[in-house]
This record gives sequence, C-alpha cells and structure tokens, in this order.
Amino acid sequence: MIKSVNAAEVLDNTLNLPVVYIAGKVTGLPYKEVAAKFKIKQLELEAMDFFVLNPVDVINDEDCNWQEAMRVSVMLLANADYIYLLPDWWDSDGAKLERELAMRLGIGTIES
Repeated sequence: MIKSVNAAEVLDNTLNLPVVYIAGKVTGLPYKEVAAKFKIKQLELEAMDFFVLNPVDVINDEDCNWQEAMRVSVMLLANADYIYLLPDWWDSDGAKLERELAMRLGIGTIES
C-alpha cells in the first residue's frame, strides 16, 4: 500500500534544509532489511541537517509493484536537491533509473 501523501507533506521543509532523496536496492530483498537500511541512512542524513525523502516511508508495502513504486519515487526525487546512493544502488534497475533522472535534472549526487 502506498501511503497517501500530498505535495505539501513532501515539501514541508520549514527550515529550508537541503533536500536529499535516498536510492538503493529494494527488489528481491526482505522488506524489513530494506526498511532498516533506508531508515538508518535517513537518520544519519537528518543528523547532517538534510531534509530527507525516504521512499520506504511512502511506499510502505512489500507487495507494491515496481511500476507503482517508481511513479511515487520519481515524484519524490523530482523535489530533491540531492540523491543519496546507497552502496547497492548499482544492483538496482530502479536506483539506476533514479540516478539517471537525477543527473538529467541537475540533482546533485552523494555516494557512500
């Protein structure tokens, strides 16, 4: 199930912090493992004063299909200043697509 989100929630960055979107491998991994690694990175980035867009917080269903997940992910990514690539991004068709889109949109890239 995709959490209901409106644009105001995505852009509710009242402190005007730089916005970073997290990308990494999801498909084929246990949902709990995915949720944990994205949350750990989210907390680390928030501690560095980023406003974090964590797609796992929005797409909180392990049964969501890839196309639905990517539609939501692209919407989130389009509102970011940076994309943070988890170490396993290269093994993910979705993360590769997100990286390519970020590059084309002039969104900065942060790699671990």
